[in-house]
Amino acid sequence: MRTEVGEDASTRLVLLRAFGVESGGEELVIGATAARLVAFVALQDHPVDRSVAAGTMWPHVRDVRAAANLRTTLWRIGQVLPDNLIEVNGNTFRLDPAIPVDYLVAVRAARRILSHDRDVVEMDESSVLATIAVLMTDLLTNWYDDWLDVHKERWRQLRLHALDALAEELTARGRFALAVVAATASVDAEPLRETGYRCLMHAHLA
Repeated sequence: MRTEVGEDASTRLVLLRAFGVESGGEELVIGATAARLVAFVALQDHPVDRSVAAGTMWPHVRDVRAAANLRTTLWRIGQVLPDNLIEVNGNTFRLDPAIPVDYLVAVRAARRILSHDRDVVEMDESSVLATIAVLMTDLLTNWYDDWLDVHKERWRQLRLHALDALAEELTARGRFALAVVAATASVDAEPLRETGYRCLMHAHLA
């Protein structure tokens, strides 16, 4: 169902598995080009220059045409998302930092695991299973844009290492069933990696 972002509505950006913008529990409908621009901006860790965004989104047209396409797409995003999902500041723009992005939340969770944050492995069972489920999820699964490849590979490596680390931490704390789930998720995600099998064997032996 299409909706507009109201003043009191909470907005959330979804990048894991499939793209989506949710507001007040409903999904906003935006075009494919606008969705790709929003995703591109959300995945950057710094404000994006207009010329960089235009050249990335429209690499096969002349610079003047690409710049015009960018202006039109930003205008359309502003019409659908009146709470300024994208903040424009002169020649640069960025995603509103107040808007949560599921992918960025998942990245922070993975990094907490790799930093051996004790609070993570001491979570209740349902929370651990939810974390494992997130770490099993690909970034924008059915998108094959060239600019996205590096982000997909970075996320794949991060989540695999996080699953391995989580399995080892859970094994060390005697939470063997959850350790097996985490290690199995690592193996399923990349069957040719030895590390996942090693974590799984440790959990079973323990």
